[in-house]
Amino acid sequence: MHDGWNYFQQRGYGFPRFKKFGQMKSMLFPQFKTNPITGWQISLPKIGIIPINLHRPIPEGFVVKQARVLRKADRWEVVLTIESEVSRPEAQPHGEAIGIDLGLEKFLTTSDREFIARPRFLTSLYRELELLRVT
Repeated sequence: MHDGWNYFQQRGYGFPRFKKFGQMKSMLFPQFKTNPITGWQISLPKIGIIPINLHRPIPEGFVVKQARVLRKADRWEVVLTIESEVSRPEAQPHGEAIGIDLGLEKFLTTSDREFIARPRFLTSLYRELELLRVT
């Protein structure tokens, strides 16, 4: 508490206060050396082995990077962050870049000085409706 008061005085941090019971609703386990999931159990450091309901299997080739234990209502949940070594193909260059500006006076203006009028869907549909109403 003393360090908190000094930080408050020197650096302008918020007023120091005690942590209340139930204030922290989640815990983060940021990294794992090995896969923490074995069957229907997860092994968390400093806590041990906990049974879980793994409702969605972890895909083949994915690695668990971190786990966050949450308290929601009257139960505990574990959110797993997974990662894979999937490589994305590089984007192929496909020509010249173009800039587009949406405006009020002109609906669309491109960087090539091409102007496109705003589409009038309601007007064309209204004409069709009048034709259908007559017949």
